[in-house]
Amino acid sequence: DGANLASFGSSRGLGDHLVFIQGPTEPSASAGPAATDNIAVYNLRSCAFIAKKTIPSGILTDARWAPVPLTSWDEAAPLDNLEYWNLSADGTFVDRLDGAGTVLKSFPLIGVSTGASAISLMYDPVLDHFYGVLNSDSLDSTRIYFPRPDGTLDNGTGLSAIVTPLYHPCSYAPALSGTDERGNSVFAEPQPPNAEERVCNFSPTGEFTTLPFTWTLQTETPRVGVLVPGTAFYAIFPESGFNVERYDFR
Repeated sequence: DGANLASFGSSRGLGDHLVFIQGPTEPSASAGPAATDNIAVYNLRSCAFIAKKTIPSGILTDARWAPVPLTSWDEAAPLDNLEYWNLSADGTFVDRLDGAGTVLKSFPLIGVSTGASAISLMYDPVLDHFYGVLNSDSLDSTRIYFPRPDGTLDNGTGLSAIVTPLYHPCSYAPALSGTDERGNSVFAEPQPPNAEERVCNFSPTGEFTTLPFTWTLQTETPRVGVLVPGTAFYAIFPESGFNVERYDFR
């Protein structure tokens, strides 16, 4: 309630209890379908609706975007003092957008090869970097790691990216991703016959930081959700009335 979404598009987390949900705006009975999307923010702990904002349609897509708080950002008004970053479909450049969805600058990513498909983008506030996941024709996905440039860097300046493989058991297009309280990347991938998720932590340079561990699934296999650093993963099931399940870190 409150989001006014016609359907679920994607979800991204911010802080220790906020989820940003993106989707097309519910059509108006009088005006008809609108070419806009809504960004709605909810409290994961209480499921309470907090705020929403309308942006142009198709600006933020799939899991390839990340909200980034600016100076004076306040969780009480989570859509103010905020910008968005969006990874291109092939993962070769990243756009910086303002809170209204307007592209401000674009930065090519040095070291990222063409021919892949971008799956996700995550912002790490600990090290002020981004992680992205790319999938190619091979079975194993690739992770990229690059810094968030400051506001003075010129449009079109290249950003050096560290490119590393993702290792088994989280190596094939992991749908669930995030960062932890130490600035590492975290991924979860379902294991046949989809009764559990294997969870992997990778350092900024690509090594395992802990041994992979397992979440036993509570009901069905989660496809989207929010990882709260150091606390839990909240699985979201938009097809089931936006039910939420919590998986604690061991």
